[in-house]
Amino acid sequence: KITDPALRCLGYVCEATKAEGWEGPAAAPLALATMKKHPAKEYRTLEEFWPYYLQEHSHKTTKLLHFVGTGLAGGFLVRLLLTQQPVNLVYGLLAGYGFAWTSHFFVEQNKPATFKYPAFSLLSDLRLFGEILRGKHQVL
Repeated sequence: KITDPALRCLGYVCEATKAEGWEGPAAAPLALATMKKHPAKEYRTLEEFWPYYLQEHSHKTTKLLHFVGTGLAGGFLVRLLLTQQPVNLVYGLLAGYGFAWTSHFFVEQNKPATFKYPAFSLLSDLRLFGEILRGKHQVL
């Protein structure tokens, strides 16, 4: 979660944008510009990365969108294997990243860890998917 009160976000409008007198859709570019940056800490193991991943996925909506995107991506992967049609790979990537990145940019208002930790992010997405299936995280 964002602990700095100047960056605590309300929807897609940050308090920092409100302080500047910007509200509504016009504030979206400024809100995106104030998103959290990745921490200076370097993660070397998936277990070290996992708490950071959960922090960056604190909203139920974010978890739900990741769950939907990961599920759709998995479905397109199965379809790719069954049909041998490469377009399913494209659809899978668009579904997986589209839902996930939408949640980061507009719900959490942070930068997806995929850019710095692609392998850890993918493995954590899969772990989150499994934990949601087992009821460990509420998404509704």
